[in-house]
Amino acid sequence: MLNSILNSRAKRLEWSPVEVVSRIIGERKNVINLAGGSPDPRLIPIREIKEAVNEAIEEYGTSTVGYPGAGGLKELRKEVRIFLNKMGIKVNGKEIIITAGAQHAMNIIANILLSEQDFFLAENPTFVETFQALKFYTPNYKAVTLDDQGLVVDDVAKILKSTPKPKIVYTIPTAHNPTGISLSEDRRRYLIELCSTHNVLVIEDDPYRFIIGKPPTALINYDKNNIVLYVGSFSKIIAPGLRVGYVLAPRYLSEKLEQIEQLDFATSTLSMYIVLKLLRKNVIEKRLPMLIKAYQDKMKILLNALEEFMPPYVDWTKPIGGFFVLLKAKGRNLAKLLDRAIREGVAYVPAHLFYIENPDYSTARLSIGPVREEDITEGVRRLAKVLL
Repeated sequence: MLNSILNSRAKRLEWSPVEVVSRIIGERKNVINLAGGSPDPRLIPIREIKEAVNEAIEEYGTSTVGYPGAGGLKELRKEVRIFLNKMGIKVNGKEIIITAGAQHAMNIIANILLSEQDFFLAENPTFVETFQALKFYTPNYKAVTLDDQGLVVDDVAKILKSTPKPKIVYTIPTAHNPTGISLSEDRRRYLIELCSTHNVLVIEDDPYRFIIGKPPTALINYDKNNIVLYVGSFSKIIAPGLRVGYVLAPRYLSEKLEQIEQLDFATSTLSMYIVLKLLRKNVIEKRLPMLIKAYQDKMKILLNALEEFMPPYVDWTKPIGGFFVLLKAKGRNLAKLLDRAIREGVAYVPAHLFYIENPDYSTARLSIGPVREEDITEGVRRLAKVLL
């Protein structure tokens, strides 16, 4: 019955691998969570958020719970532009569209750009939650592999020479999810040159830039032909539950993005006013050095623990920052070992779930996001015991 009434798009929907693991863990308090992709709850500025709520309501009154207008509050759009400019992101010639987080941004982009017959390119593995937003609108895609320098752009070049051409290249070039790998500077330039030459759009998904001490150049900074749509979010640097993200889009697309965004008005007006207040008070920028240090310290703890405890047949990526490390245990099926790991008191995400082609069951995604520093080393020790 269900299969007969669902449309083709609904049939393509799948559960997030992080959601799957979260349901398995449930409320177990003895499990060290190396699976979660959320920020550390101790680093969420709850006092400043509370102050921003009170100040916004005092200043703007009922406007804080009214309709925001298509594309988001004009005042916030202006402040996000100023913020990105200060952070070294080139904003000239682009418009800001406010969204309900990066996931919503991906959805509205795909909604206006992808038809059922179109196809797109994505990294393999990739963050499947945002990938699903693209796949929802077309089942046609090609996977491009990653190596230790990121997306293999030579493979992209081969595909772009074929017919038909992809319409979009989707990439997480900095502190990639799930691998943690960052695209080299040479490949960044090459990718933008290629896509400019072939008139292919690039979606740059960039949620971890502002928690990295010296991040690589953003792809959009190499963009001279308005082919890059830059997707960002305040989830990692303020709080994910506010659901405030943005698209920095070429002006020829911005009006259509505003029109599709107004179909759902998904972004909370109050949340937008909270972020507006935090930006104007410079709270976010002032907190960035603390966030950078906190997450860099946690990543060092994770990498040191892996070096200390993992058996010789286990390898892992060496990220410059962000939340994630991709672990590979030769000869082990980490999907099958998850239940045992949870019994031993540690959780990870089996990374085969992030592969859009040729899943690798020997891999796992480890995260330093929500876990406490003192638990990271113990979590790795428990995991090593499972892999022996």
